[in-house]
Amino acid sequence: MSESAHQGPGHKGAAHLVEMANDIAAFFSGAGHAPAAAADGVADHLRKFWDPRMRRKLIAYGHQGGAGLSDAARLALVKLEAATASANAAE
Repeated sequence: MSESAHQGPGHKGAAHLVEMANDIAAFFSGAGHAPAAAADGVADHLRKFWDPRMRRKLIAYGHQGGAGLSDAARLALVKLEAATASANAAE
């Protein structure tokens, strides 16, 4: 994992979130899913099972460059953020 995943204001513990997101992405990627489908699976898992604070922290980390995030995890964050924005707009 990149050293930058351990640094930066407001990102204490981001390295652990990156590791977990990458593990989830590896699971969906290894299950024979195409990259976009793997990212959908990751985004769905994060939405269903992660605390909103964890999701926000990882999304913010992604905006800071997201060092150490796999491609599938990074794409999942984009999809998760878009879905969250849509849900908030509908309220």
